Amino acid sequence: MAAISRQNTQTVGLIARLTDVISDLKRQWAFYRVYRTTYAELSGLSARELGDLGLSRGDLRRVALESASGNQRPHTPH
Repeated sequence: MAAISRQNTQTVGLIARLTDVISDLKRQWAFYRVYRTTYAELSGLSARELGDLGLSRGDLRRVALESASGNQRPHTPH
């Protein structure tokens, strides 16, 4: 009986770990989609349009990462 109980516990542990891995992959994919979309949209803007937003081409990666991570802070121009 102890062997069956141990096997059930191991199975539950494995399922929990797999569920965690799948959840993590979903979060990473959602992060990547937001990052990629934001970066692509900002990349499509002209230098003048970026300047109107207080951004330069060098800011695009940072802004896209902040957008994807939900860490959006008001931008303060240099």
